[in-house]
Amino acid sequence: MAITKHIRAAALSSVMAIAAGAASAEDVVLRYSNWLPSGHLLESVFNDFFAQVEDATEGRVTFETFPKVVGSVPAQLEVVANGQADVAFFVTAYKPDRFPMARAFELPFVCNDLSAKVATLNAYYTENFSRFGEFGDDVHVLSLFSTSEAQLFTSDDKVESIADMKGLKIRTGGGTMVRTAELLDIVPVAKPVSEVYEILSAGIADGVMTPAEVIKSFGLVDLTRNAVLVEGGIASGAILSLIMNADKWDQISPEDQAAITELGGNAMAQATVEKYAAADKASYDAMIAAGGSVAEATPEMVDELKQALAPIRADWVAEAKAAGLEDPEAAIESITAMCQG
Repeated sequence: MAITKHIRAAALSSVMAIAAGAASAEDVVLRYSNWLPSGHLLESVFNDFFAQVEDATEGRVTFETFPKVVGSVPAQLEVVANGQADVAFFVTAYKPDRFPMARAFELPFVCNDLSAKVATLNAYYTENFSRFGEFGDDVHVLSLFSTSEAQLFTSDDKVESIADMKGLKIRTGGGTMVRTAELLDIVPVAKPVSEVYEILSAGIADGVMTPAEVIKSFGLVDLTRNAVLVEGGIASGAILSLIMNADKWDQISPEDQAAITELGGNAMAQATVEKYAAADKASYDAMIAAGGSVAEATPEMVDELKQALAPIRADWVAEAKAAGLEDPEAAIESITAMCQG
């Protein structure tokens, strides 16, 4: 009898241990590599998303933010792919040669409405371009989104025509922005946004091509005295992503993966839209309050820009064909129709 009780107790103990192991295997802590300045609008979007995931998974998936960025800002894709961090915010323009399909959404005057753009990005890119594997097999994409359109901000020189841009040294974010600068006879200074303050304050650049929110959130109000605003932007907003290590994603149960997918994608992307609009306005207001100039581009200047930047579309069509896209022109037309619906 004593032996039987001992066996039953041992068996029960083993079952409980297995159950406990299974439960703990479902608990996943995701280490987030953050490089955004405190108070940046995307910081609140990501923190809200993290909290929603933790709530939806009943605490089985949680997030832990590293005290500082892991690796360099442009290397966040590799940081996540290699498992140095589990989650990171990545800008595709930092690796333009790797992301030709993402650049379809950066073509000038294709997507002028940010809400429609991010909805199109999550739907069209995922369905039609994910087969190109631009993010790699080691990365799972949680959401695709975009900054608002980029405008031109200068420290001293007021720009009223494309002739005024010639020879200016302007910080660009890479990718399509670099080509935009070249076509406008601007000297591109390709640096990550985290280094813009230093290059402007040191006089290395005469200005910056960027979404307006950067001016205030990165402390550039006193370094950018003039802005010229183009409908749709002098360059379209950069394509952004919240990415996750694929092996870590596989550790999450299918049920929790489904919950995270529902909270990510376009749902998270749309959360950025109103915040960008409000942050852009705050930057313009701060510039004006500091004595700066914020002026709309004239219709003549917009026409000049459309003509000058037309080669960007032709360049992309050729590159997309070389990458294996059968009909790039049809892709542009589909994206434009979805964006401008």
